[in-house]
Amino acid sequence: IVELLDDIARDMEMITRKMTMKRLANLPVEIRTGTAITQFADAMATVRTEKGSEDIGPFDSVVVAVGIRPNRELYEPLSKSDIEMHVVGDALEAGFVRAYKEGRLLKASELNSGIVRPKDPEQIVLSYYQAGLVCEMLEDKYGFDKIRQSLLLFGRNEPPEEVFLQAFGLDARTLDAEYDRFLDLRYKEIASRLFFRDSGKPGYTADAGRPEREELENRLEKNPDDFYSNLALGTLLAEEGTDSEAEKYLVRAKKLFPQYVRKGNPYEILGRIYLEQDREDEALEVFTAWSRIAGSSGEPLLRSAEIYQRRKDWRSLENVLSRAVFFNPYDPDLQKMLGNAAMETGEWESAESAFRAQLGLDVSDPAGAHYNLARVLFAAGNRPEARREVLRALEIAPSFIEAQELLLKISEAVQ
Repeated sequence: IVELLDDIARDMEMITRKMTMKRLANLPVEIRTGTAITQFADAMATVRTEKGSEDIGPFDSVVVAVGIRPNRELYEPLSKSDIEMHVVGDALEAGFVRAYKEGRLLKASELNSGIVRPKDPEQIVLSYYQAGLVCEMLEDKYGFDKIRQSLLLFGRNEPPEEVFLQAFGLDARTLDAEYDRFLDLRYKEIASRLFFRDSGKPGYTADAGRPEREELENRLEKNPDDFYSNLALGTLLAEEGTDSEAEKYLVRAKKLFPQYVRKGNPYEILGRIYLEQDREDEALEVFTAWSRIAGSSGEPLLRSAEIYQRRKDWRSLENVLSRAVFFNPYDPDLQKMLGNAAMETGEWESAESAFRAQLGLDVSDPAGAHYNLARVLFAAGNRPEARREVLRALEIAPSFIEAQELLLKISEAVQ
């Protein structure tokens, strides 16, 4: 396991992380932290640390896990083929609603079988997704202390039926009934707005072609709550440049199915329209709402960051960038932006962390990266470290004027 940060699984839930780390400690797994992968070649990987670069391997298989953004790019092209596909992760939204609408979801008491003995690959995905919903339902109604109690009971190898009875006072029948009500409250209304073809795809797809404006208007005349038709017509009107008309349908689509955050979602198009019309506050509101729902995409955070940077709202900029780097920690420009924003707010520790992360990556301007780190170290009062970093910058670029001036300031401060 190779990790750029100084620890692994930092964002994992506490109890799960403890159990995972214990299992890893008992397995022949080598964990390298503070390490960046720079390339793969001939079953080998080249890694870089503060001590330098080295080759590790060989490997039979490599899993690259860099953030949690789902990749949906292949779905539409491959959907034209005869290949059996199952979209997983946060690319699931509409597919899950369709399974709910068609009655293909398992009862809460049956989810173990859907994970351990699934009837097909899709059932595994749906069951894991449902398990998360069950936990959400239980925490909302009974509180996290009850979740913790249930984990302790599972840790004692109590059977699931006994765990739910002791921790929540629920037998299997009552658990299933509560979960059914929870699903209906969340998805019944949304499901009524989504219409799929027999193939399971929505009312229009890239391979089928988007319906013409007249057809979409006819569909909406019959059913104003047809989400896909509202989105399609709004997108079409936006492409034609009739933004005021497009906005009406896109706002409607966003309201009908707020969880829809695939590429070309209402938030994305509305945000672009608002920015083109200099309606920054409304664009920011849309991007903020998008980021709250799209928990696995940093794109809305970056759109918000562009606005905050123009406004020189450094506190808000640092806030959104500190979340955006979790989606793409290997982007040196993003780390640099975060470091600069943190410098503006006087958050020296955050700035130092960002600039050190930038240095660990393949930066196009290493002298500038050392200089940035020297700036924050000097501002934080760490003059010896600041001097070392600025000298490294000058070793790379001796005529770097800003670095020369910073070295002079550091020397004067020491005297």
